[in-house]
Amino acid sequence: MPIHSASRSTRPPTVTSPGVAEALLGRPLPPIARRWSGVYAESTTGELVHRAAPDPLLWVVTGPGGRGMALCPALAEQTADQLGL
Repeated sequence: MPIHSASRSTRPPTVTSPGVAEALLGRPLPPIARRWSGVYAESTTGELVHRAAPDPLLWVVTGPGGRGMALCPALAEQTADQLGL
């Protein structure tokens, strides 16, 4: 059975199409228990990130707005440099 057919849709399937995932896994998908609302923390100052020290032993770094996994090594290095570590 092809992953998609003209009878199911006139558009090619996307990665999120249940039929594609089920075909790749060879089994039905489990029901969705909950969904994420898609809210990201973002800096409101125009900077890429917001760094704050609410306590001398605690630094908070936030704000890349969904780019954290890609940017975290560079942000960690910059933050360490700023702290003299």
